[in-house]
Amino acid sequence: MLLARGCRPCLDADTVDANSEHLPFWKTAIYAGVFGVAYLAAAELGHALSFSGDFATFWPPSGLFVGGLLIADRRRWPVLCAATLCANLISDVQFHGKAVPVSFGFWVANATEAFAGAALVRRFSGPQFILDRLRNVLWIYTVPALLTPMLGAVIGAVVVAVAFDAEFWSSWLTWWISDVVGIVAFAPLIVSVHAELWDRIRIVRPMRIVELLLLLAGLALNVEFVFGHQSTPLVWTTMPFMLWAALRFEVTGVSLAIVVTTVLMAKNTAQGRGPFAAGWSPVEQMLLARAFILVSGVSFVTVAVALRERRVAVARIVEDEVTLRDLYENMNEHVYSTGPDGRFLRVNRACCTALGYTEAEFLSMTVAQVVHPDELPRLHSDLERQLAGEKLAVHSRVVTKAGAILYVEGTTEFIFKHGQPAGSRSIFRDVTARKEHEAQLDRYRRRLEEANARWELLATTDGLTRLKNRRAFQAKLIEEVERARRYETPLSLLLLDIDYFKRFNDTFGHPAGDGVLRGVGQLLQETARTTDFVARYGGEEFAIILLNTDEENAITVADRFRVAVEQGDWRERAITVSIGVATLQSGDRECSKLINAADAALYQSKEHGRNCVYHASQCGELPVVSDPQSRMRDSRWSLPSPLLIGLSASDLAKPGEL
Repeated sequence: MLLARGCRPCLDADTVDANSEHLPFWKTAIYAGVFGVAYLAAAELGHALSFSGDFATFWPPSGLFVGGLLIADRRRWPVLCAATLCANLISDVQFHGKAVPVSFGFWVANATEAFAGAALVRRFSGPQFILDRLRNVLWIYTVPALLTPMLGAVIGAVVVAVAFDAEFWSSWLTWWISDVVGIVAFAPLIVSVHAELWDRIRIVRPMRIVELLLLLAGLALNVEFVFGHQSTPLVWTTMPFMLWAALRFEVTGVSLAIVVTTVLMAKNTAQGRGPFAAGWSPVEQMLLARAFILVSGVSFVTVAVALRERRVAVARIVEDEVTLRDLYENMNEHVYSTGPDGRFLRVNRACCTALGYTEAEFLSMTVAQVVHPDELPRLHSDLERQLAGEKLAVHSRVVTKAGAILYVEGTTEFIFKHGQPAGSRSIFRDVTARKEHEAQLDRYRRRLEEANARWELLATTDGLTRLKNRRAFQAKLIEEVERARRYETPLSLLLLDIDYFKRFNDTFGHPAGDGVLRGVGQLLQETARTTDFVARYGGEEFAIILLNTDEENAITVADRFRVAVEQGDWRERAITVSIGVATLQSGDRECSKLINAADAALYQSKEHGRNCVYHASQCGELPVVSDPQSRMRDSRWSLPSPLLIGLSASDLAKPGEL
């Protein structure tokens, strides 16, 4: 049977670039020509190795066609089709005298199986097929090497049965077996050469080439010896050469070895020599040859791919290890590992540089030797909490070789073996600069708080008497009026004025007057209850806010203040105060009303002899005076009789003196 099909494509990078531009006509013509010539040569090789009567032992063009489609861009497939058709017609019609319809039928059968196998493999394995994974080995040896040749064999057997009056099933089996052997032998070679050979040429080493040639020569001699003598069924002796090829040259070497074995085996079997020729029919010989090649190809290509995967994995592991080692050594963090006794097992460069120890010195030390002694109890406590499963950052102080103290923080991960801690891995960073910065910021913060407190004190404190000033008094009064209104609690206000203070200043001088102001302020502060708020209101006037104090109690408290001042130890002469009292009325929300009421009561105390207490409830309806000093000039006020408390005889003797 004459089967003229498939050819090796030109292995240019453009053939696998799905996004490449359309090739110029001359380049496409070169591709087609090279493809067709290779296909024609493969077909003639198949004819040369056929049994007598044109019975093909195996068909190399099938493997070339499938391999070419697997590596070529889909847009180049029509070019491959045209090349195979031309080569098929030349081989069958010109060289072997077949009719054009018969040759065309053969081409349709071979093109169908090649296109179907390549399309299915490319569909499930990706746009570029490479024998770099065991999954792809399974794909190439099941779909295009076993399954799709069955479809092509149906078409080919029909053509043979019609054209040559042959038996259909015998023709189908012969076609299928010869194509399977051709695909198993040549398709992996095309794919592996396309993927690996050109990269290997760029880094070629003469001794590797010599080794490959010696391997192929030794294999050829072995196969020729085994299949050249019917009485020497030593087919297993080819296995060491296959293993040699897999170990040293991976898929390309195994594919070359399979091709050499297949060609020599087919030649000798077709000539009636070898273990497969003795006592077997041609179909049985083909089945044995197919089984031998299929087992050898699948086994050792699988070994080669597995070795390649292992080599790639090892290279990746080595690369990752180098990367991780470089990262480990050049990290700014302090990285180390310890054994179960706390002894250092490994430290990185940053740790050695920061603490001043060499790596050898570290490996002879324990963690306790570098941690500050004061930190050991807390460090042990933190590590015990981590052992219990709690996640927390560890803070500590360490001592360098030079005796300097560094602050570090980080994490520790424990390593367990058989449920027991067998060591730890730790990553710490030097936070000394941050700690110093934080300490400096803390000092600045405290100084700022102290300055703010001083400024607040200056802003709310009277510089002479050290009492709260008028600003603080007004803020406090607003706050307490709002609270009293919300919770419906009583609130009273006292306004005090030192009697005849201007005359005192004129007589004894302002320094003496300042001393009187300080003394009055001290007496008021000492007499006040813990809940009372005492402030200097202005000049010789003072204000006192009485919390939770109604009218009756406010008058009592006010008189206590008056007596305290009157009984004070004064150097120049006796000092007395006049006091006006006002109590917040239900519904009042304005502080000004309370101040005006207390101010009016103070005016009444002045009018009725001084050194007394007068409550605003005794004033009746009074005009609102925004400026308390205007009370000295307003003659329209008509006041009722006051309630006088504690008037001295001297004050009563001079009722008209202001």
